[in-house]
Amino acid sequence: MNNENEIETFKTDEVDYSSKALVDSGFFPDLKSVAQAKVKIWIGRSLGLSEFQSLTGIYITPKGQIGLAAVTMGSLVKVSGKYNYIIDVLDETNCEISFYRVKGDAEILIGKSTFNLKDAAKCGLVNKDTFKSYPKNMLLCRALANGCRWYAPETICGYYAIEELDDVDYAPVAKTIELNADGEITGG
Repeated sequence: MNNENEIETFKTDEVDYSSKALVDSGFFPDLKSVAQAKVKIWIGRSLGLSEFQSLTGIYITPKGQIGLAAVTMGSLVKVSGKYNYIIDVLDETNCEISFYRVKGDAEILIGKSTFNLKDAAKCGLVNKDTFKSYPKNMLLCRALANGCRWYAPETICGYYAIEELDDVDYAPVAKTIELNADGEITGG
């Protein structure tokens, strides 16, 4: 056996061993089998993630869609060395993030991503329990995911944030959504 095959066998055996241990631990309730753990780890490796980052930051929906946690997307942008972002505004009604292209020691602004209460209403998010409890977090997740896709897509392979996949509605929306002063949907 040549050295290259030995290295590949070791890596495969290592993934088999760790996948079994991770599933058996019970700490990852979404993993039902060793095969599911392996798939997440393999996807994560293609993105440069560790095994733990893969299991906590990659999601596969029942429909087979792959999603990344928004924080994982942000981490991939930060460690890429090609891009950076700075959160300019973050409150309970608005998030604005500036994205930069890194060239040597310089950072050049390439665009801004915003997500606000009005955007959340259009997506039907404002009345969901998670949004009501953590509006700043949800606005940040959406602004970050959009910005990563728009300005640094190769860092995340064009994946959507899991926060977005949870809310995807494949039926066309034919109504107008309106908000009252409390952020509740009043029309539509």
